[in-house]
Amino acid sequence: MKQKHLFIMDPLGKLNLELDTSVRVAFELHSLEHEVHFCQVGDLFWLSKNKPSCQARPFLFQKDVRKVQGGEPQRLPLSEFASIHMRKDPPFDMSYITATWFLDVAECLVVNSPQALRAFNEKMAVLLFPEACKRSFVAYDAERLLTFIKEDCGGNAIVKPLFQYGGEGIFRLNLKEIDDATALESLRKASTQGTTPRLVQAFDETISQGEVRAFALDGKALAWCLKVPRKGQFLANTRAGATLHSYIPSPSLRTKIEALSQKLAVQGVYFVGFDIIGEEVSEINITSPRLLTGPDDRHNYYRELAKWVARKTA
Repeated sequence: MKQKHLFIMDPLGKLNLELDTSVRVAFELHSLEHEVHFCQVGDLFWLSKNKPSCQARPFLFQKDVRKVQGGEPQRLPLSEFASIHMRKDPPFDMSYITATWFLDVAECLVVNSPQALRAFNEKMAVLLFPEACKRSFVAYDAERLLTFIKEDCGGNAIVKPLFQYGGEGIFRLNLKEIDDATALESLRKASTQGTTPRLVQAFDETISQGEVRAFALDGKALAWCLKVPRKGQFLANTRAGATLHSYIPSPSLRTKIEALSQKLAVQGVYFVGFDIIGEEVSEINITSPRLLTGPDDRHNYYRELAKWVARKTA
């Protein structure tokens, strides 16, 4: 049965269509003869006594998914869609949260659940699963952060903001290279003088060999990839120039990832990307997780995602 599906996302012109999961899943839904639309968070609106609506554009696909365009905008109630995909990239700010309030009353499948998007911060979620994730510390106070770096990180740590993505705002702090006063000043600046939190994890030298991205669908691991940072760099993000390679996980790592995925799926987190260093999870990506594959992996995982959506909404 033909259905309508909506993707809430960033403008097409800002996306890396070579790697963007949202557009590729939309393309596969279109290939399955569904009607697929997209909008931005600013296109949502809600009038009293009516149901929430959006100003959406249909995807206009050619054979090459990278040449996608948008059609004429249409006013559509959210209730017309069989599924809504919340794919807006962070920052995770009040505009983002407001969009989830619209989605709370959507009468369809929302991927990922708006309640889950609010409940599981991508950086802090690792604290909820200490048995599987890297030891982490979140605080506002620079002195507490520095103490953790000294006592738990051997003086060598990664400092992360909680509400960004793609490596933005992440820096390494190595006490072998700077004194305590300079380190404190860096932490105070990062935390805006103690008014915004930061997450700290020990720096892992093996990051030079790559960071694993595991993508899970509804509680099951689906795709694996190794992201290798640029030489001399530590950020394993494609936006920072990391290269992608194929990866075969160990049985123990697959078991660990599927156990986490199943716990999250119960909460409405159907699409999730795990970043893994060694065999420890460093981040749990749920806002707009990318399904990344090595260049020699020809399997069409996006078709699997689209078929799952179609089955879930049938």
